[in-house]
Amino acid sequence: PPLSLIPMRQALFVAIACASLLAVVGCAGPTPVVTPSFPPHFVTNWTIYHVSNPALMPPYDNNVPPAGTYVKGSGSTFYDWSTKSMREKYYDYCVPIFVNGSNWKCDFLNINSVSYIVLYEDRPAGYPPCCVFANPFHPPAPDFIQVSKATYNQTTVVESPNHEKEYVAWWELQAPEIGGPFAIGWTGVFSHDTSPLPSGFSFGALPGWVLQAYANFTNEKPHPSAWDMPDSCKQAKECPFL
Repeated sequence: PPLSLIPMRQALFVAIACASLLAVVGCAGPTPVVTPSFPPHFVTNWTIYHVSNPALMPPYDNNVPPAGTYVKGSGSTFYDWSTKSMREKYYDYCVPIFVNGSNWKCDFLNINSVSYIVLYEDRPAGYPPCCVFANPFHPPAPDFIQVSKATYNQTTVVESPNHEKEYVAWWELQAPEIGGPFAIGWTGVFSHDTSPLPSGFSFGALPGWVLQAYANFTNEKPHPSAWDMPDSCKQAKECPFL
């Protein structure tokens, strides 16, 4: 799921697709002068948009798809590369990458080189409270843009919290063998005097596309409770709905 979808079952995520040059919706803005990396640890909230129409590829200006084309939700990500751990919490619906739908809340918990899906009381009948998404598995490294040789694709525009225009540079990673293409957008990469800040993350869904628009991104180390593992995960088996 979003970020955790990059290695995506070392193959399927955060759990993505980026607009191709044939589907540019952004402005002809500046090009980046900095190739960004994630900090070694962070916490962020995000809004998730599921656009089921395959023709409406991300990114979108202001990180919002066209009106009437999406289902909106929310979530949070907790990341600590020192332990190669990440937790993504989907508060409204799980990441839409499953054939039988995902209209139920979930967490993707990546710890000890295993990725678990934690499900809640609204899970479908017959689904376990916890199951293994991938093993072995770890979240992407902070420098995955450089390591994966992702390439700058285009620039779009968002409105900042103080209502000023900000440019967003999008890097694209095709990687069809692991579920690509993927894309991630950053502000603060057009000058050496500013700090890069993630703006959005997009990937392929079933059907269509997903965009996660980040908010309240902080470089803080997650609270230890972020890594709490339910007892149901201790003997978890592979997810039956993959």
